[in-house]
Amino acid sequence: MKFIVAFFLFFCASMAQAQSKVSVVAVSNDTLGIRLVYEVKEKIRGSKGMQLASESDSGISIRITTLDPQDAFLRTPGKTAYSAVFTTQTIDDQTIFISNVLGICGQDSLSQCAAEIVAKADLYASEIGEAIAKELKKRLSQKGG
Repeated sequence: MKFIVAFFLFFCASMAQAQSKVSVVAVSNDTLGIRLVYEVKEKIRGSKGMQLASESDSGISIRITTLDPQDAFLRTPGKTAYSAVFTTQTIDDQTIFISNVLGICGQDSLSQCAAEIVAKADLYASEIGEAIAKELKKRLSQKGG
């Protein structure tokens, strides 16, 4: 996955630190969905590579929407259906779509579902950081040589 480095310059400050700044924006009306969002935030807080941040201060945002499939067409009790969308912002406040994941999570697997969402955020933050570092190194070598 290649990103245009100019769009991610603001991300440099975050990536220069030991932790990538990640925000979680949620729309959850069902109990299990609220718990899933809580698990995602707690896993980010406990991460050595990521830090929970406000949306305006983050390099990557995870936008999570959940619903109770019992109230929808799926009729699966004790579960939450979720969508997690990973985005970032350009320096001129344009939202860039990175990826998304959809799933249905049961009460016994909330922690695993949250871990998968957080692992993807970590992967995307690493990829963006590597792309920025590579581009900065290239630009510095061009100026020096």
